[in-house]
Amino acid sequence: MTDQPTWRWWTIALRGLATVLFGALAIAIGLTGWLVLLFGAYALIDGVLAISIANAKVDKPRGVIMARGLVSIGAALVTLLWPGMSRFALAIVIALWAIAAGVLEMATASRMRKELRHEWLTGFEGMLSVSFGWALLVATLAGVRALAVWVETYAFVLGAMLLLTAFQMRSYVRQRPAIAAA
Repeated sequence: MTDQPTWRWWTIALRGLATVLFGALAIAIGLTGWLVLLFGAYALIDGVLAISIANAKVDKPRGVIMARGLVSIGAALVTLLWPGMSRFALAIVIALWAIAAGVLEMATASRMRKELRHEWLTGFEGMLSVSFGWALLVATLAGVRALAVWVETYAFVLGAMLLLTAFQMRSYVRQRPAIAAA
């Protein structure tokens, strides 16, 4: 294993916490107009944190991680600039965001498989996102009743996985003080 951006493990932990918080707040507010703004705020935070990870001073491929952040920021802008969108439109935005983000997470895992420990977890996060996105698209076409439940469940599972990834990275850094000092 070579040097990796593991000293930024806390940014992944923040993404995980933001995702879990998003899921909890989505449960609290249900399928209301506030869900649009809540998702927009979450996607913006997720995008900024992903770009922060991409800007770590390392010699690893960062383009995919940067693209992941830009996809989230793009989804945030769509929802925050169109707060009155319908539930159907919101479901489509979230589904497309999840699919794009998932494909980029899988690409990150593939490109970093020699550098990352437990890269399968990042790949699995990507597969989960793509699966969620496709399922949400199908459910949306059938009706939007289950939107809140789908989004909440996805947020909790993805948030837990991001936290697990962050703590795996933290453990790796603690075992290699030279990487943490970089």
